[in-house]
Amino acid sequence: MDIVLNILLFLVALSFLVMVHEFGHFIFAKIFGVYVFDFSIGMGPAIFSKKGKETSFHLRILPIGGFCLMAGEEYSAEKEKQKEPLEEINSELETNNEVIEPEKTVIIDNNPLPDVPYSRTINGIKAWKKALVLFGGVLFNFILAFILFIPVFAINGVVETEPRINVVENSLFAQNGISKNDYFKEVVNSFYADNEMNDLIITKTTATSNQEEVFNGFSFTVEIMNALYEYENLPTDIYQTLKITLEDRVINLQRTVFDFVLSKEGTTFSLKYDRTKSGEWGAEQLNRKLNFFQSIGTAGKTTWESAGLIFTSLADLFRGKGLENVGGVVAIYQVSSQFSQLGVLPYILFLAMISVNLGVVNLLPIPGLDGSQLLILLIESVSRKKIKDNVKAIINLVGFIFLMGLMVLLLLKDLKVFG
Repeated sequence: MDIVLNILLFLVALSFLVMVHEFGHFIFAKIFGVYVFDFSIGMGPAIFSKKGKETSFHLRILPIGGFCLMAGEEYSAEKEKQKEPLEEINSELETNNEVIEPEKTVIIDNNPLPDVPYSRTINGIKAWKKALVLFGGVLFNFILAFILFIPVFAINGVVETEPRINVVENSLFAQNGISKNDYFKEVVNSFYADNEMNDLIITKTTATSNQEEVFNGFSFTVEIMNALYEYENLPTDIYQTLKITLEDRVINLQRTVFDFVLSKEGTTFSLKYDRTKSGEWGAEQLNRKLNFFQSIGTAGKTTWESAGLIFTSLADLFRGKGLENVGGVVAIYQVSSQFSQLGVLPYILFLAMISVNLGVVNLLPIPGLDGSQLLILLIESVSRKKIKDNVKAIINLVGFIFLMGLMVLLLLKDLKVFG
C-alpha cells in the first residue's frame, strides 16, 4: 500500500512541477496576446473540462505532465514570409489580422481548433516577446523553487557555520559535558586493534573552524582508511577514541566499533564502518534560526546557487565526469519516496530542488526543450533568416530520438541499480 501511495505522490508532484512550467508559458502567452487553445494537466483523455473565453482547460486521466497548446504550434509556418527580415515581418504582422488557415484541420478532444489571426500566433509576435514566452516555463520553475525554499528556511533555519554541534540528551557527548555552546578547535580520531589502545591502526587529526569540519573529524560518514602498518593476521576487534579539544578543555572518549570491515590488499589495509551500526556519539546538526526576511534572502541565494551547481554538474557530465551519479525516473522516484518518509518540510525541499533541475534542464539546447527553441530564435534573429520548417522538423525528430534514447538508457541504469 505504501508503494502505491508513494507512486501516486511522485506522479502528482511531478505533474505539479510540469503544470507550473506550462503555466509560465501560458501567462506570458496571454500577456503578449498569443491565442492559447488548450491548457492541460496530465495526459490522455480528459476527465474534467472547462471552457474559458478562448482557452479550454482540461484535467486528464494520466498524471504525467501537461501541456500548453498555443496558436502557431499546430501547423507549419510555410506561409510566413521567410525571405523578409524578421523585424520587418514583425512590424507588418502587428497591423495584419489576416487569418492563416491551418494546412489541415487539427482536432483536440473531438473539437476542431478555431482559425486565429497570424498576429495572435506564437510566430506572429516580436522575437523578444516569443523569447519570454519560451523562457516563461523555466522562470516559473525557478520562482516555484524560491517560494518553496522560504518555509523550509523559515522553519528549519540554516546549518550553523561556526564549529558547534547539537548534542543529544543522555548521549556519550552529553554525559561528558559537551553541549551546543561549546566551540570545537580540533578532533583527533584514532582506531586501534586492542582495547589497551596500544596497537594503532590509523589516526586522523582535523582542525575545526566550522560545523562541517567537526563532523568530518568525527568520521560520521562511511569511510575507507588506509592502515599505517602491516598485520600478520587481521584484528577481530576495532576500538575508536576521540580526543576533542574545545576552547577551554580537552575531552577523551572511547568506544568499540561494531560491524566493521577490515581487509588487506598487498601491504594496504582498508577499514570501513557504518555510523548507523557503530553507535552514535550523540552529535546532531545544529541549525541557526532565521527571521522571515532572512529566509527570503536565503531562498533566493539557494535557488541561484542550486541552478549554478546543476549547470556545473551538467558540464562535468559532458566531460565524462560523474556519470555514475546520473539517474532516471526510477532514481527520482526512489529519492522522492525517501524524502516523503522524512516529513512535509523535507519533501518540500525535494520539490524545490527538482523544480530547479527541471528549469535548468529545459534550458539545454536539446531539440524538444525550451533551450533549443530559444537557440533557434536567437539564430534567426541574428541571421535575419527563418530556418525552414523541414529543417526544424528533422532537428526536432533527432532531438526526440535522443531524449527517448537517453530515457531508456537511464531507465536501464536505474533498473540495474535498484533492481
